[in-house]
Amino acid sequence: QVTRDADARTTRARIAVVVVVSLAVTAILLLVALTLYNREHTGRRDALDRFHAVVESAPNSLVLVDTQGRITLVNSQAESLFGYPRAELIGQPVEMLVPERYRAEHPQYRVDYCAYPAARAMGAGRDLFGLTKDGREVPVEIGLNPLVTQEGKYVLASVIDITARKAAEQALIEAHDQLEGRVKERTAELQTSFEALRRSEEQVHMLLDSTSEAIYGLDLYGNCTFANPACL
Repeated sequence: QVTRDADARTTRARIAVVVVVSLAVTAILLLVALTLYNREHTGRRDALDRFHAVVESAPNSLVLVDTQGRITLVNSQAESLFGYPRAELIGQPVEMLVPERYRAEHPQYRVDYCAYPAARAMGAGRDLFGLTKDGREVPVEIGLNPLVTQEGKYVLASVIDITARKAAEQALIEAHDQLEGRVKERTAELQTSFEALRRSEEQVHMLLDSTSEAIYGLDLYGNCTFANPACL
């Protein structure tokens, strides 16, 4: 159990690093796109197209949230993950994507993050879930990164669906438990066999000790290895 918990903590730590690195790359691309858009946006379509191309090309689901917790931007990966068309997400509180049991405390988490913004994994050491439109809870890893633009401050959330990884981890745990169970069963069988052998030896010794006939045993070299009381 201790080894399994240590392996799980190591895996979570590695995933957190991957999330932060992935988020950092995505945030840099998005920040460059925002900068270009802010500098060049004078009604020209090409600046807007470049901005959206960067957002849509990101490998992860992206959700951009303002300081009030309202969703201001999502990409197609986020639409696919959560099952909402972006028109139903833009302008809505990000808590709509948070499972009901965590929703009440989430605004305070946002406030705390905005007080000390930094690129980091969200909820380190905790299992995180996203809520889809059809009510399913999806296990996720979330990276957070603060963004500052001419239009204000934002928080970029990069969301990774880890359903497959969780299923693999569960399968590994079940395989470990099954192996551990078989080892315990085999150990119990060996212990039972050992006890039966010990009892059998005791019965043989009792029989030899109780007989009136002299019985002794010799090894291959003629040395006496056993003699019952009748030999004395």
